Formats: sequence, structure tokens, C-alpha cells
Amino acid sequence: MKSRKAIQGFLLGVVLIAGVFVAAKPASGHSGDLIDSVFAAVPPTIDGAMAPGEWADAAVVNLTAISGNRLPAYLLVKNNETFLWLAYDATGDATASANDSASFALDTGHDGVATDGGEDQFVLSGIFPGGSAHLVRGNGTYVVEDAPFDPGLPRHAGLAGARGFGPSDRSATDHRLYEFQVPLVLIRAGPGDTLGLFGGSYPVPGVADYGTFAYSTWPAYVGGPIPIGSYGDLNLAVLPGPIGIALSPSTVSEQGASGETVWYNLTARNTGASVSDTFDVTLASSWSADLRTADGTAPLPDTDSDGVPDTGNLTSGSSATFVVRVTIPPNATGCDLAMVTATSSWNLSVSDTSALTTCLSPASFAPPHSDFGVDSNLNGRFDFLQVNVSLIVSVTGTYFVRGDLFDSNGSVPLGNAGANFSSPSGPRIAFLDFDGRTIFRSGLDGPYMVRLALYDSGFQAIDSDTYVTRPYNATDFEPPPAVFRPPHYDRGIDTDQPPDGRYDVLSLNVSLFVSRAGTYEVDSLVTDSSGGFVTYGSGTFSVPTGNQMVNFLYPGDRFATASADGPYTIFLSLYESFVLIDTDVHVTGPYRRTDFDPPPIAFAPPHSDRGLDTDVPPDGLYNWLVLSANVTIAEAGDYAIGATLYDPGGFVFISTASTTRTLGVGPATVDLRFPGQDIRRAGFSGNYLVSLFAYPLSVNGTGDNDFYVTGSYLYTQFQPPPALLSPPHTDRGVDTSNPADGAYDWLEISVGITVSRAGRFTLEGTLVGTGVIAVAASTANLSIGSTRLPLQFDGHLIRLTQRDASFEVDLRLYDADGILIDMGVTYTNFYRASDFQPLDGSTPDSSASVAGGYWKNGPVRVTFAADDPSPSDGLASVQLFYRYSANNATWSAWTPFETRPAPGPGLRTMSGDFLFDLPSGEGYYQLYSSATDRSGQSEPAPATADVRLAAFVPAKIDLTPATASIEAGNPTVFEAHVMNAAGAAVVLESPVVVTLVSDSRGGEFRAPATSTVITTLTIPAGASKAPFEYRDTVAGTTTITAVSPKTAPDSSTLTVSPGPVSAIAISPGAGALTVGSTVTLTATAQDAYGNLVPDPTFTWSVEGPGTLSSATGASVTLTATGDGSIRVKATAGSPPSNGTVVWTASGASIGVSNLTLGLGGGAVLGLVAGIGVGALAMKRRRRRGPGPPPGEGPPDHAT
Repeated sequence: MKSRKAIQGFLLGVVLIAGVFVAAKPASGHSGDLIDSVFAAVPPTIDGAMAPGEWADAAVVNLTAISGNRLPAYLLVKNNETFLWLAYDATGDATASANDSASFALDTGHDGVATDGGEDQFVLSGIFPGGSAHLVRGNGTYVVEDAPFDPGLPRHAGLAGARGFGPSDRSATDHRLYEFQVPLVLIRAGPGDTLGLFGGSYPVPGVADYGTFAYSTWPAYVGGPIPIGSYGDLNLAVLPGPIGIALSPSTVSEQGASGETVWYNLTARNTGASVSDTFDVTLASSWSADLRTADGTAPLPDTDSDGVPDTGNLTSGSSATFVVRVTIPPNATGCDLAMVTATSSWNLSVSDTSALTTCLSPASFAPPHSDFGVDSNLNGRFDFLQVNVSLIVSVTGTYFVRGDLFDSNGSVPLGNAGANFSSPSGPRIAFLDFDGRTIFRSGLDGPYMVRLALYDSGFQAIDSDTYVTRPYNATDFEPPPAVFRPPHYDRGIDTDQPPDGRYDVLSLNVSLFVSRAGTYEVDSLVTDSSGGFVTYGSGTFSVPTGNQMVNFLYPGDRFATASADGPYTIFLSLYESFVLIDTDVHVTGPYRRTDFDPPPIAFAPPHSDRGLDTDVPPDGLYNWLVLSANVTIAEAGDYAIGATLYDPGGFVFISTASTTRTLGVGPATVDLRFPGQDIRRAGFSGNYLVSLFAYPLSVNGTGDNDFYVTGSYLYTQFQPPPALLSPPHTDRGVDTSNPADGAYDWLEISVGITVSRAGRFTLEGTLVGTGVIAVAASTANLSIGSTRLPLQFDGHLIRLTQRDASFEVDLRLYDADGILIDMGVTYTNFYRASDFQPLDGSTPDSSASVAGGYWKNGPVRVTFAADDPSPSDGLASVQLFYRYSANNATWSAWTPFETRPAPGPGLRTMSGDFLFDLPSGEGYYQLYSSATDRSGQSEPAPATADVRLAAFVPAKIDLTPATASIEAGNPTVFEAHVMNAAGAAVVLESPVVVTLVSDSRGGEFRAPATSTVITTLTIPAGASKAPFEYRDTVAGTTTITAVSPKTAPDSSTLTVSPGPVSAIAISPGAGALTVGSTVTLTATAQDAYGNLVPDPTFTWSVEGPGTLSSATGASVTLTATGDGSIRVKATAGSPPSNGTVVWTASGASIGVSNLTLGLGGGAVLGLVAGIGVGALAMKRRRRRGPGPPPGEGPPDHAT
């Protein structure tokens, strides 16, 4: 299908054209603005071309002559008995843009009232499928009945329209042409009828050039759709005959106040082709009414003296105007129908009528009005021109008065003001304040003209008036507090890194002079050298007094895609508090479009679309409408691409789709998926309108917009929603107070749902009174079939409305993906506000506690108890707060830790616990709990914390001392300390048992100062250490280790030294020596546990026939000096210990020598051995005896 992109398409056109095409004043009502259609001699061909003379017989309106219209164009109208033909000859639109548009709207009942099904609008524009659309009034707005025009519909036969581009009778240069053909039966009209006509419509202006955004409307230039009561009149022509009369308007309605006289201007036209005629005028009305001359000053005369007022003689084609006055009685109600009949004097069977409906207006203007200047700041100048508007209210209600201020002749607009009021019946004054700054800026002196319009609560126009103020000078009013002070300055800026030589932005410095410091708004509109729209900017600035500068940065890519090169014209507007206080125009330097960076992303039609069935297996219904959008990327980066799906007329929203993509330079296709169930639920078939957008997320530049019309689909081709709301729904009040107190805590809506595909669904509801009262939601997994989901709305909020009512509940049903699948409305039974629970007026209370002592060694179980004093509607939650200190002196802010919701509704008390896991790590904590009730009241923080604790986690055991030297047999005291990971002592929350281990066979652990042997050590709660003794009897290096299941172990290394000398051994031991021989003796010392004592100081002594080589030292030499026993003693230590050895000396050495000499070695050895053995045997026998032999004392220490 075709992509609609011209000048950013329909929505941007609406933003820019309807930026003013939304809120301008309505035109005057069905009076004074009149087009008399011409009966067509030759029906035109509806082909978008105007052949020479084809429209020469039409009535012509020069739209360019209407003040404000910007597009030179002509409106052409003619009709016959069957069709109305209307054309726009847009001589000023010399370019053919896809979205160039023309339209008109009809008040088909000519009653000034918007009636559903009774009003029609016709549009030719590229924004609609097929380029045309017929809209009708429905549900308070306009909806598309057929797009494109469908002549096959009932009463539509012959409906046609065409756009073209070519010459016409009014311009030989090619330009835009628009032709409409409307069956009179479609608009319920015939020749001679009067219709309300607006050259414009709800979607687009009357005739619009989307290349320049210039447009024109009729009966006046307006900024948007106008109330039906403000349409002009279109008199349909009748077939000319020899005798004929057309009275117009054929129908008209007006309102007025009781006692007021309403004037109607009627025109009688001689439509006869051959004769002059005088037409008698008669009037029938149940209210007082009369016929007057055109100026209203005299009764309508009887010129032919037949006793009936008449028009006077009218030549063929000429007309006469007269007035009908209808006076509303003082006690009138409802409406009066006055019938005016004009009858030919030539042929009494030829006549025409006009039906005048006069109704008692609910309110109307009641001049005289008044005005005066208001000096709010007492500086001698008027801040406002106040106009006091007098009204009379007949029906109690809400009304709105609008006033538009003009110069004295009503040609230059100076501002507008409005007043909204509610009033009972009777006189009323409405005050309109026109800003004095605008009047001062105009430089126009008064008096000023005020055009007044009165609207009812539905914003239907019900009266109008014109008032002229007393004289003023423009300088009587307050001057603007700030003005533009040119020159302004512009420059292009290349923000790319590295620069690429093209401008990313156009910078404009706007110069202001500020006389009063404040906040001001500057708006700007940029056009190119051909007048085409480029971009706009708006900013709010707070500025001090004096000369000031404000800056605008316009996206460079907007200039790169402009319709023409520069210089560019920038229209500036300055506002204070939404009031325009100055304007200016700045013309930039002569930039070229190629001076600027192109857009980083641009749509590149054609796009495409398809239905996608993702069910497995496929079920033949589309789950998605997939739009494949083509784009061109100038700079690689991240982009957002999205779209909005509308009905085929482009008015009803259906769905949205969007995605983000990382795209490289060059063309790319991005798929956007619209949920099929959204289309099925919307119920529209045809070609859907899609509004596309794209913008960069990571690169310089702005985005792009486009429009696209999909292929034709039936909405039944798409997957229906998996579930639908299934009325009837039910409701009830629920009292959850415990115990029940008779007041509803909840209003529960039980919502019926029919599920066609099982899944997870979310139901949301909004309870509505004068506004939103409460919202509720419910989520559940639902099986196929009928089921119900409850929604509970807070009864307290209903009580607060003080409203007794049947409440509206707006329902929305979502699937598991969060896609809206159905919506609906239900209304509850009647409830009184007093049926519901009042707000809980009492503040709840709670407390937190921790079992055990101050010191903690890990996560802490914090218990709480909460209570909501009566009257109570129940607790909602309890929250734990904490603050932390690393040093028990400087504390953090109070921080919420965790919230426990109430386990059920209506509970006055609740208890429970939190597992406080030391969120800030080890250190010092203070805790408190805070309870909140269902009314939202929360317990304040207490003056002191509920809980104080110190939390340090045991990580390791530390033995002290880490190294030590001990003496064998002597116990030494050690300490086992509990430490955290940082090496700080940990005070224990509960006892810790430490197992003690030594790698020495002689080591043992003892309780301090006792001989009790232990293998474990208990460090008690509240302590961080405990002592023990260690004793070892084996000299050497020893390791002792402390082990706990909760901590890392630790060890100490000990050096065990021998104890004091307890025993001395001499080697070799006892033996025999010959006199004169020697032996070396060595002494060693041991402690009491058998450990060698190193390097003791030995003292030697000898008794008997021997001498020692030394009295000290570990070794000495013993020399036998004679026969006998030699006792050698070694002494060491303190107290001293002794070791003794006895050697026997004899003189046998000579004999032995002789034997040796005589016998040889063998005899010697045998003899010596025999002597030795005998001596040893003798010595041993003697020692077993009862005592020593005579002459020997007992040894000190025998070895």
C-alpha cells in the first residue's frame, strides 16, 4: 500500500495547521454569511479537472478576500434536483503534495445543533484510503462512514470526489483542483432548502496546501473546527421556471431570553425566468411576531394594496430582504415555530416557506454592558481592560462567555478573554479581563470592539453580541515587561566528533530587553525561502532586568530536508504568563540545505504489511499485524522505531507497537507487531492508517515521521481476545474488621469473565465518582469457561467522598503479556457513604525486641508486636528500621530494612519476627519497628531505639603468646582469644568450646593453677578469651593448636628446654686399669624427665690411686697411679647432683709385660682377658653382698 509522507503527513499537519486550527474564535452564526447556490445548467464531470466553462454557472466565493485566509482559492457551488456540486479552485497551491486537502461540513438540519447521525462532512485528502472520506456525527464526535466514498451504500448513489492538478478558468497555471458531488438524498435536502455550511471539517481545513501549510476556510478564517451554530448558510437553488420564488433560509433556529425580541433576516428571490412579480408575505406564530422592512424600522408594506404585506416588485433574478420579529413571552417555555410564506401574485399556487424556530434560551446576553480599566499595581497604568457582561439566565446551569477584543472597526484582533460560571435563573454579570500589555503593544487607541459569544455546558453557542467600549489611549495600559531588541544572531554548529563539515544545529541568539525580571516564554517558527515550514522551537527563560540573550538550537537535519534553501525566516513570539507581549522576525544568513547534516534515520517507503498466525498448530487467525517499515540510516547507532495503528478513517486509536534496534549505515527493514486481538476488539475492517515515528538514541539528530495505509483486512481475520468481560457483574460490601463492626472495609466487585484460551490474566478496575475514587487489580490463572474475578475497592476512600450513589466501575482486562484485551463499565448497587468504614483515627503502635544480651555474633532474630487501638480497621504492615555505626559514636540515617504485611484484613494485632542480617556488616546497630494501619497512618519513630546491639562475627581463634620458651615440667599460661575477620576481639553471644591439641608426647593442658588435665577450653558468653596452662616433659620444639567448629584454628610454637640437672652419667663405667695407664671419662647430665641438660658445668674429684687431668669440663683423663680402687665423681647442677664411677688399678702390668714379651700377643690377650673377667665377676659378686668389703665406703652414685 501507499505510504503517506508528504510534509510529515497527517499528524504533523494537524500539529502545525491545527496548532492554530484548534482554538480560534467561532465564526458568527447562521446570519450574515450566505451563499446562494445556482441551479446547474450543465452538471460538471467529477474528475479533478476543470474544463473551460465547466463551472462557469456556479456561485463563486473568493476565499482570499476573507481576512486571515492564507491560501488563494475560490469556493464554487451549484446544484440541481439531485446533486450538490462543490469545488475548490486552489489557485495559490502550485505544488501537488500527497496530503493536500479540501473539505466542507453541513448542518443538514440547519438547526445549529450537533445531532448524532444528522450532520455530514466530506473530505478529499491523501490522509484517507482512496483519497476521500465521508464522516457523520456520532457519539459526540465525527466518525468515518465510508473511506473512500462508497456510492454503493444506501442513499450514497452518485457520491463522488476527485483531486486534480491543472489549469482553470481563473488561472492558466497548473494548481490544485478539488471537485465534490453529493446526492441531495444523502444530506436529506432538496432544491430551495437552506443548509448550514462550513468550509472546513473535523480532520482538515477547507482547502489546505501541505507544502506551505497555508489554508483557507469559510465563512471566516478560523483555527479549528467550529460549533455548528457558527456555520454560514447555503441556499440550494431551485429549477428556474416562468414563475418562481425562493425564500431563504428555508429553516433557521434562534434562542433568546424571556421578553426578548428575536430578529430573523429573510431573503425572497424571484427565481422566475420571464416575469417580474410581487410576492405576498404571510406569518403564522403562536408567539407575538411581525414582519418588518430590512432595517426593522417599519412594518413590511403592502405595495400592491391587496391587504397583504409584500416584497415589492422583483424583476427576474432579483431579491428583497425583510425582517421577521418574534417576541418571547415573559413566562414562555420551550419553543415556537413561526411559518413565513411568500406567494406569487401572478400564480397563487407558486410559493415558498421558511420555518423559524424560536426557543427560550437557557441564558442570553442582556445589554447594556460596561467596562473600565484596572490598575492592579497602582502605577497609573491599566493592567486589564475589564468588560462587565450582563446576562439573563433562564435555566440554572453552567455557562461560558468568550470575548474577542478588536480595534474600533473590528479588523485587528487584540486578544481574548473568557469566564466560566454556574448560576441559578436570574440576572448575572460575567467579568472579562483583557490583558493591558497586548493593548499597549498594539499602539491602537480605543474605543475597542468586543465580540461576545455565550456557550452552554456542552459548548454549544447559544447567543452572541457586540459591545463597544468607551475611549482609551493605548498608552493608558501597562507596557510589556520585556520586548525583543534586535539584532538577533544565528550560526551553524558542527557538533560531530571529529567534525564532518556539516552543521548539526542552527544556533539562534535572541536579544531581549527586560524591564521587569521574571520568567518568559519565547516561541519560534522557522520557514524556508519559499515559505515552507522547517521547524519550530519554544523555551522558558528566567531573566534579570536589562539587555538579555536567550538561545535556541534548531536540529540541523530539519534544514537538510527543507523544501528550499535559506535564508530562513524565524517568526518570534514573546509571552508572559501565556499572554503574547511582543513579536519579531529574524532572517538568517544564506544557508544551503547541503550545509546541514541529513537526518540520521529516515523512512524509505514503500513499507509492507502482513498478517501473522503464530499459533502452533496454526488456527487460521492472525495473532499479529506485522508492519515492515523500511528506513535509511545515515549514522550507525541505536534507534527507536514505533507506530500507532488507527481505524481506516484515522480517528479511532487501535494499538501501538515499538522496538529499539542497533542499525548500521544503509537501508534496513524493521518489523513492528500490532496485537491481532486489539484489531479484533476494535471491530474495524478495511485499510488501517498507521502513523510511524523513528528517532535516534545514541547519535546526533532528530527523528522522522511517516504515514502508511495497510492492505485491506476484515477484523474477523484476527485472533479474538483469549478472554472477555462477561456481564452481569455483581457487587457487595465486605466487613473485614476483626471483630466485625458493621461498616464495610471493602466494596467488592465480582467481575464475570468468559475465557476462550486458558492463561494468566489481570483485571484492573477504577471506581469513579466525580473523579477517580479508588483503583484495584486482581491477577489469576484462568481455565477455559466462565469464571469470576473479584476487585476490592477501599471502603475508606468511598467514605471520604461523602457521596451516596451507584458508582461507576471502569474495567480493563489484560492478558499475560500485558496487552489490553477487553474493557467495560459496570455500575454498582446504591450505597451510602456512611455504609463504609470511616478513616481510622488512631495511630498504631509497635515494639521490637531481641532475645539475649547486647553482643551478637551473626544475623539476629528481631521479634515485634503491633497493635492498632480502637476504633481500628486493621493493621496493614509492620516495618523494621535500623541505623548503623562502626564506632558506636557516629550513626547513619535511619534506613528501612524490611516490611511484614498483615497476614489478613482487619487484624487489630499482629506479631512476628525479622531475620536481621546485618545489612551494613559488623558493627553497632539500633533498631525500631513502625506499624502502619489500613488508613495509611504510620507510627512515628520513637525517641529512643527499641533495640541496641553490637554484632561481630567470630572468624578465628588467636592463641597468645604465639611463641614461647618453657622449661620441661613447668606449666605456662596461654590465652585463646576469639577474633573477627578484621582481627578485632569478639565478645561472645554464647559459649564457644575450643579443643586443645599438642604434637608432643609429653605435653598436657591444665586448668589454670590446678593439676586438672583438660582437652577442651570453654570461652564463656560475654567474654572474648579464656586462659589455660600447658606443661611438657619432652625437650624440643612443640606446636599447640586451638580448634573450634565456628572459627579458623590457631597455633603457638613452643621451645621446651630441659629442667635442672637431676642425674649425671659417666662413661665408660667401672673398669680395671694397670698402674700407669689412663682412661678418658665423659660426664652427661639429665633432668628429672630424662632430657639431656646441655653444657652443664661439671666438677670432678678422685679418691684412690689415681689422678685427673682436670677438675672441670665434660671429659677428663684418669691416670692409675697405684694399685687399688679409684673412685671418680662428677658433680653439676644446683642443688648439685653427682655421678660416680670406680676403676680398679693393679700392678700386674709388669708381669703382663713380661708375659707379653715372653709369650707373645696371644698369651698376653688371654691373660689380660682372664684377669679382667675375673675382676668384673668379683666386683659384681661383692655388690650383691650385704655391704662393701672392708676398706670401701658406699659409692655416692653407683653406675
